[in-house]
Amino acid sequence: SPPPASGNCPSCGWAEVSLSQNLAPASGRLTVTPSAGDALADTFTLSAEQWVDPPLPREDYPLSYTFGYVDAEGHTKYLSIASSLATVSVLLPQGFDTRGCPTGDASCRTLALSLTVTDALGAEGTIASPVDVSVRVPADMVPVVNAQVAKV
Repeated sequence: SPPPASGNCPSCGWAEVSLSQNLAPASGRLTVTPSAGDALADTFTLSAEQWVDPPLPREDYPLSYTFGYVDAEGHTKYLSIASSLATVSVLLPQGFDTRGCPTGDASCRTLALSLTVTDALGAEGTIASPVDVSVRVPADMVPVVNAQVAKV
């Protein structure tokens, strides 16, 4: 409500501004199925699950999803950018890290997956830490590469 009038002031004015903070999407997770497979041969399904944008104002929706993985140099390579789909099915390259691999499994390499969820107003939420998936090098890459080339 405006302040009380202070005498006769023809040039006085009053304004009120109300601001609300746009919170980033949160509370979700990234899942990947299967959790292990062969590079460039097995299809991996990445899913953004249970993401919400508090306190649920309608103008924050729809959400968009950007999926990626981190390469050997630490750069993000994108698999899907600002998609309205919360799931993407892709072939993944060979992993780059042996962290989390069973001892003695020379073909095991993990690949760090990333997810950014963006609301309609531009606020971004990300997973707290990358999700690792084991992407093995097939024993013989020639049939794998030939199968992929044949699809083109």
